[in-house]
Amino acid sequence: MNRFSNHWPCILVGFVLWFVSASRTVAQNASETTVSYDTDTAVLSEADVLRIALSENATVKVADMDVRKQEYARRAARADLFPKVDLNGVYSHTLKKQVLYIDMPGFSSSEGIEMGRTHNTQGGVNVSMPLVSAQLWKSIAMTGEQLDLALEKARSSRIDLVAEVKKAYLSVLLAEDSYGVFKRSYDNALANYKNISDKFDRGLVAEYDKIRANVQVRNIEPNLLQAQNSVALALWQLKVLMSMEVETPIRLSGSLSDYKEQVYTGYFAADTLISNNSSLRQLDIQRRLAVSADKLNKYSFLPTLNLGGQYTYSLNSNDIKFWGEGQRWTPFSTISLSLYIPIFNGGKRLYNVKQSALSIRQIDLQRRHIEQSIRMGIKNQNDRLRTCMQRFVASEEAVRSAEKGYQIAEKRYQTGEGTLVELNDADVALLQARLNYNQAIFDFMTAKAELDKMNGMGIPEQ
Repeated sequence: MNRFSNHWPCILVGFVLWFVSASRTVAQNASETTVSYDTDTAVLSEADVLRIALSENATVKVADMDVRKQEYARRAARADLFPKVDLNGVYSHTLKKQVLYIDMPGFSSSEGIEMGRTHNTQGGVNVSMPLVSAQLWKSIAMTGEQLDLALEKARSSRIDLVAEVKKAYLSVLLAEDSYGVFKRSYDNALANYKNISDKFDRGLVAEYDKIRANVQVRNIEPNLLQAQNSVALALWQLKVLMSMEVETPIRLSGSLSDYKEQVYTGYFAADTLISNNSSLRQLDIQRRLAVSADKLNKYSFLPTLNLGGQYTYSLNSNDIKFWGEGQRWTPFSTISLSLYIPIFNGGKRLYNVKQSALSIRQIDLQRRHIEQSIRMGIKNQNDRLRTCMQRFVASEEAVRSAEKGYQIAEKRYQTGEGTLVELNDADVALLQARLNYNQAIFDFMTAKAELDKMNGMGIPEQ
């Protein structure tokens, strides 16, 4: 116990030295942290990302399958216009034959004559087709409108996907640029710390300046690591929209500054038309379907005329033999016209007509409400674009001023005319100006993507 007590000061000193060494290692790793990629990483532009998403996204594929389903449904409805041909066969076994009584001279009134045979077999072909059926014709026409609705829904899914992919793409660029801003600020702070440490060793500055510079470096390290994590998270979200495996290495080309020209051109070229809005177009098609359904219900009052025919062979015998002596297959055939005239069914057809009329009114009210909401949303997005453009202009000027201010503060401190506080304030101002600049571009481009979505635009040309 005494020997352990004697070695306790040495153990404590060793632990302190290890802790200091570990802290320096963490700081060194943070200073060397960069958004690194493998050599086989695919470099994708915005056009590449959109192309992959539109071809691989599950939502788009499901919408395309719905279109194909409606195409098949339309063909199935048209098939009702063609003749329907069926083969049929019937076998029956007579358990008790029917007895026929005849009131004629020579026939006993108490005895009858058994009719038919024990085994009865029939087989033949039935043919039928509609000649006049207004409901059938209208239902076939409605399948075309249902196909139009499926196509518009598929278009809507693409518009929504393009907007989401653009925003996810911009989020990755924002995270990468934010990381770059923090990295440059960290490099500036680290260079200042090394410079001040050198001056402190020569006795040119006070220890407070060295401590203050070290604190400045340590304060930036958490933001640097958080920015790196934000890049990874934004990339994962983009890969999900592209239906790509999260482990697939990709890298985006360009940066947010590449979009600065689009801030001006995008604002003045902003479209405020709502004629291509997918929600309104879907409601227009739904109204056409409701009108067609109303006519379909009214056509249920009209008569229908069908053509039919059959050709049948029959065999009747007292033993189970289908071929051989005494077995006669007798053919017979018919052709018929069937006229169906609806008279009364408890008012069901009338109530169906009233329901369809209310459906049309519901769609009209719904469209009016949605149109007002879309117009208000477009106005809000245009106001947001104007605000973002003003923020961009202000932040661009702020970056130039902050860069110049930092250079002046750095020179003043090196010559002894300025203080470390001034230099740190200039660095913080430059950091905030660059972040605001990137955020202004990001906000403008995301607002533009949302506006294109409302206008029913944004799908790249194939």
